[in-house]
Amino acid sequence: ALRRIRKLEQDAGVTADEMVKVVMTTALDGTTEAANALFKGGACAYFVKPIDIDTFLKELKSINVIPEQP
Repeated sequence: ALRRIRKLEQDAGVTADEMVKVVMTTALDGTTEAANALFKGGACAYFVKPIDIDTFLKELKSINVIPEQP
């Protein structure tokens, strides 16, 4: 699905800054192969469940999904 989304964005001329930010989660073990596959597909972040909320929020802030609090 993510590859298709990225293809649609590319075909529409969406710039890298305008692309949808995708955060993926999995209940599978956090293997390097799984993480590499997700990033190769264009994901911005990847988490293995259970997700630590503080780490999750920090990552969302780092990719500008939620704003930093002043």
